[in-house]
Amino acid sequence: MPRYRTRPIEIEAARFDGELVGEWDKKSKKVTPGTCPEWFPANLQCFAATHMARAVAADNGGTVTRCNDRLYIGSAALGAMEAAPGDWITCDSQGVLGICKPDVFGRKYELVK
Repeated sequence: MPRYRTRPIEIEAARFDGELVGEWDKKSKKVTPGTCPEWFPANLQCFAATHMARAVAADNGGTVTRCNDRLYIGSAALGAMEAAPGDWITCDSQGVLGICKPDVFGRKYELVK
């Protein structure tokens, strides 16, 4: 039986800390404010009364919803996903957002230099 391996692909990724999406500061274990990537819906704002926020990702028609310290991403390609603090938010070459747990991300991806 033949064996196969995944083709190398490049993605963009940022961490979610329960509040922000962006570059991870290892020392504080929080996202550095102002580092939200361009591909992530910047108009995601929290509604103070319900602690919920919702935005539509223009590129792929998916939705991003934040409720308390969780982030919910829905897309036609991947379905509904839930991100917890510390998870990676990914964006593939077609603009589809996804979620990857830190241990899986560390095994699957390496920094492109």
